[in-house]
Amino acid sequence: MKVKYLLVGVVVLFAAGLLFVVSSEARLDPQTIAGMWLFDGDDKEIANDSSGNGNDGTLINDPERVDGKFGRALEFDGVSASVNCGNGPNLDIAEALTVMAWVKFDAVDYKKGTGDLFTIAAKGYPDALAPHAGWWFSHDNRNNGQGFNYTCFGNKKGGWAGGGNNLNGRNFQFNKNEWYHMAITVGDSVGKMYVNGTPLGAEKPFVNLVLSDVSRDLTIGSAGSSWYFSGVIDEFAIFSVELEEQDIQAAMDQGLERASGLEAVDPSGKFTTTWANIKAR
Repeated sequence: MKVKYLLVGVVVLFAAGLLFVVSSEARLDPQTIAGMWLFDGDDKEIANDSSGNGNDGTLINDPERVDGKFGRALEFDGVSASVNCGNGPNLDIAEALTVMAWVKFDAVDYKKGTGDLFTIAAKGYPDALAPHAGWWFSHDNRNNGQGFNYTCFGNKKGGWAGGGNNLNGRNFQFNKNEWYHMAITVGDSVGKMYVNGTPLGAEKPFVNLVLSDVSRDLTIGSAGSSWYFSGVIDEFAIFSVELEEQDIQAAMDQGLERASGLEAVDPSGKFTTTWANIKAR
């Protein structure tokens, strides 16, 4: 009998230790995730929203499943491939925002006819003839790859509230076919850009900031039907809060599932915690 209780105690302590490791690593609150697209699997029609919020994306013009930074990823042709994730109510974020992704560019130099922006994702279009509500998250390839056109915002015809080739004068040189972790945070009308988990330059104040645009679908790999991305995107996520630097570094280092606590590991290495369990807490 003593042996039985001893074995039970060992199992309980082992499980508690696993939970401690997972919870101590997890810094991201899963309740703040508006959408999370890991691009794992081989489905040629749907990109699942792993946040549990139901914002599954429809693959448009066959972006290709390839090896990613964590598991699988999607490769975009820079011409017509994208993912349309709709405009679910939880994607209509008005107060604070964080967007992030692992990206690998197929091209970093401007080539006439290919467009100026390689859009990682957008909920609003970079169109000077349209009202500038919403946001888009794009690489600016007009300066020989030396700038990143971080999330741009606006709310009036022809008015840019943010954008440019650098953040407060600091350029960053991107190379082809290298992985970069890109993140943008916005809070209190101030934007911050992170490259590989490190802030790039100083924070940037925005003018007339309007994040919300209920009329626009969220698209990954394009800004609606323009500014298509050329390269590979993995682990794209949107949060309804302004994340801190350590949160972004956790997502970059651990992957989104583990950093958000959505991945629980048992001794066999299988998935044991579901989004439903977390929602019920």
